[in-house]
Amino acid sequence: MPVTGVTDQSREILLGRSKYVGMSVPGTAYQILRETRRAMHAKQLFQRLVDGRIRIKGKTPLTSVATSLKRDKRFRNVGPNAFEALEDKLTEAV
Repeated sequence: MPVTGVTDQSREILLGRSKYVGMSVPGTAYQILRETRRAMHAKQLFQRLVDGRIRIKGKTPLTSVATSLKRDKRFRNVGPNAFEALEDKLTEAV
């Protein structure tokens, strides 16, 4: 049964394809890290992004993920290509 009269993002969500539809790579990674409540390596995040059907552009997608997280103030680098999400209150003050 086709779903009509809704946006592409809403259609994807209604069909149960991914809860991350329409989100950016850093936005999705932030949500994943907040849900897991632990630091993760870029490889683990990359796999979860792929599983969540997030499109990652670039010739080296893993490097693209790590670079985008290094540049985003919502993340702290806790090891070589390992990141954790900062608390909302900490990022608001910056």
